[in-house]
Amino acid sequence: MAWLNKFKQWLKKQRKQPEQANEQTMVCSLQAVTPKRLIPLAKIRTLFGGPFVPLPPEEALSRLLRAHALQKRQFHPPKWLEQGHDKNSPAIIHLPDTTTPILVGDLHANLDHLLTLLTSDDILDGLAKEQVTLILLGDAVHPDRVEALGEMTGSMLMMDLIFSLIIQFPGRIVYLRGNHDGFAEDIYKGGICQGILWQECLLQARGAEYVTALQAWYDDLPYIVTHAKVVACHAAPFLAKVDRTILSKLRHYPDLLQQLTWTRLCNAQHPDGYTGKDVKRFRQALRLSRYLPMVVGHTPLDEERTCWLHAGDVDNHHVLYGGHPQRMGWLTWYKDKLFLRESRVEPLSKEALDHEKEGRSSESTSGDGD
Repeated sequence: MAWLNKFKQWLKKQRKQPEQANEQTMVCSLQAVTPKRLIPLAKIRTLFGGPFVPLPPEEALSRLLRAHALQKRQFHPPKWLEQGHDKNSPAIIHLPDTTTPILVGDLHANLDHLLTLLTSDDILDGLAKEQVTLILLGDAVHPDRVEALGEMTGSMLMMDLIFSLIIQFPGRIVYLRGNHDGFAEDIYKGGICQGILWQECLLQARGAEYVTALQAWYDDLPYIVTHAKVVACHAAPFLAKVDRTILSKLRHYPDLLQQLTWTRLCNAQHPDGYTGKDVKRFRQALRLSRYLPMVVGHTPLDEERTCWLHAGDVDNHHVLYGGHPQRMGWLTWYKDKLFLRESRVEPLSKEALDHEKEGRSSESTSGDGD
């Protein structure tokens, strides 16, 4: 942690010279990372247990199994669905009103996007104090950049960090299942079958036991989360009317699960997609207010933004994307008002690794007297 002590000394010195500090901060934000992120970044690195590189196979499996066990104990269906619902792995979960949701769209193996979020707005402290709940809308794996579609190392690292967060903040990390969360043959992009490639990569790097355990985790993931301020799923509402009996046995209806994870918003490219009527019926089926915000990921509507409010001209229906090349956006609430927060994506995983190397170099040259 030698680099962190050096940074604290530098920051203390700069606070005495505000004009110089402002100038240096501007340079840092353009060339490296914002200094205020370094302390929470160090905390994340500590909970991860080292530099941001994929974990050894045995440790990766251990964290996956621990995270899965915690997931089964921490989340519960809405009270009106408890009877007949699978309480060990509910497909629909409800969060207490006392927590503030933070919603994150499809990350697609962009680790720096997640780190940028976690080092913003005191989110890490909010998780530690059980004040906020991070809701990941699925598809944290599988790059969607054309030049990296077949690269799966980043997906391994992303899941290692997510499982570490679930263990560190039990009940405060919700992961909804997306269409890329699995090994199926129909999970592909740009002509590359990412589902099969993901499985092959994990088999080679971590073995069959890990693949089996990850599939079991996927199979137990919730599809819908409700809260007093929001309802969210990965992709879309149901395209047909459903009743309480169906909702209580939702995992037995693969066609409905397909709709929740694959359907896109109706537009010129997807004329068979969902519409405002489907959103309205979805809220009614879940016994929610007709005005309650609904948030989905899955379908970025252009290349410029991270979030599309009232998407498709549907009131209180928002689409969120977590894989924009330069910016990270998320939705949260402050004093009962919905806010879109955005931040420039910073190279935090590289920054942490560089400081790790710098710290080791400093320790090796300081001698026994340091």
